Amino acid sequence: MLRNGLVCLLLAGLTWAQTPNSTATPTPADKPAAQGAQPAAADVPPDAAVITIQGVCDKADKTAPDCKTIITRADFDHMVETIAPKLPPPARKQFANRYANALIMSQAAEAQGLDKTPRFEEMLRLTRMQLLQQAIGQSVQEKAAQVPDKDIEDYYKANQPAFEEYHLLRIYIPRQKQALAGAPKLSEAAQQKHDEAEAAAMKKVAESIRTRLAAGADADALQKEAYVAARDKMTPPTTKLDNMRHNMLPPAQAAVYDLKPGEVSAVFEEDTSFVVFKMISKDELPLDKVRDEIRNTLRGQRIQDGMQAIQKSVTTTFNDAYFNVPGAPAPGGMRMMMGSPGTPPPPPPVKK
Repeated sequence: MLRNGLVCLLLAGLTWAQTPNSTATPTPADKPAAQGAQPAAADVPPDAAVITIQGVCDKADKTAPDCKTIITRADFDHMVETIAPKLPPPARKQFANRYANALIMSQAAEAQGLDKTPRFEEMLRLTRMQLLQQAIGQSVQEKAAQVPDKDIEDYYKANQPAFEEYHLLRIYIPRQKQALAGAPKLSEAAQQKHDEAEAAAMKKVAESIRTRLAAGADADALQKEAYVAARDKMTPPTTKLDNMRHNMLPPAQAAVYDLKPGEVSAVFEEDTSFVVFKMISKDELPLDKVRDEIRNTLRGQRIQDGMQAIQKSVTTTFNDAYFNVPGAPAPGGMRMMMGSPGTPPPPPPVKK
């Protein structure tokens, strides 16, 4: 009946079935039937009963022969599509067992009047709020997905640098040399002075490498030279950076994007190294290649704007004297919702 509750109840224990490469050993009931022994699932008509529960109905006499609940294939398929659309076929029998048990237990609860208690009514009210929250979220997402082609084209023109692709060379020069074997242990002050001197020496190496890279020297050879100067015996990193986009380098190195082909950057300082870049080429990505990327970007922005518009239309205040509990999360960080926006729950099964 309630989507979130059904997900927790019915899908508990089905994690293995969601994993395509599960190594779980199938039981005999899970193994496919011999050819011709029974019809395939696809051959079962939509109005055929796939679950029949004798003794569950709205009648007073549960022992009557006609007291039963029937779930057709159409009912069951719609339910799975609603709350677990990615549920693989091998897990459907276990899902059906859990659903049938939920119907049996819920009717027993109703027979005891547990659905008439104040606690149940409050839980029902809160769950309704959760479902409505899901519904508005889904509505915002559906509207945000309707991105006109003109908006995509306008975004492409207004953010042209974001759709350039760069081919670079990058050389790392370690900031410190590897320690010599048997080197004496230094005091903290002496070690700091030693590190500063080595950093200054390695920066001179970086400046020399930058000059020779600009003059056309081989980048791989320069990278190896940098590691030799630092007494670093590890394999030097590759110098080629292909298909780089405008947001792939740290903000402090953004000036690299302004280089013209053949130009070399200044020496950038990082925590553990110096870095030098050389621009090889720039390509402008055509609109058709980034259309889906832009659509997703605009969709995300519209979802965020839509949700913020709803939230900003009201003002919420909290009593800090009550909520100011040490270690408690801030009110803005709490969510009532569980899961993502979903579709309405399936129609109830046919009871006779």
